[in-house]
Amino acid sequence: MQKTKEILVAIALACSASVFYVSAVFLSEMILIKSTVLSLLYLVVTGLICLLAMISKDRKSVIIKWLISIFCGAGEWWLFIRCEYALRALNWVIPGYGSQSAGGSFAATFQLLILSLLCLCGVVISLFVKPKHYERFRRIQFIICIVLMVIILAIVFILERQFPSADYIRS
Repeated sequence: MQKTKEILVAIALACSASVFYVSAVFLSEMILIKSTVLSLLYLVVTGLICLLAMISKDRKSVIIKWLISIFCGAGEWWLFIRCEYALRALNWVIPGYGSQSAGGSFAATFQLLILSLLCLCGVVISLFVKPKHYERFRRIQFIICIVLMVIILAIVFILERQFPSADYIRS
């Protein structure tokens, strides 16, 4: 029973790490339109939260969480692309975005690179960090990560409801 609970906690933390990463790719792009500093700060905080989610009792658990988060992240990424989240979001923030924009892909690629490096640093650091009282830390880690994941999913869902439809943008 204890082993099953540990596995479920690891899966939940890995899924929360992927939610933090994938949503940060898209949310930071919207924040970048308003403020570069806030966007970079958001990326750094996301990297720290990924570090928090990845810390485990041993290196094997970190690697397993990381691999699970990659697969979960790929599914989330596909969902965001499928619902045309970025196109709809940026057209909501800046009406007509994309029709006259140049260089947006460069900025988005740069942000993705920074975010990926920060999250990768979080994974690498978590390989070497061993909390002194791991059981107490794990409870706090789980609660914080799940609460943050729910908040981010709520923000994404609320924002997504505000965006215009893709058909409206293309017409």
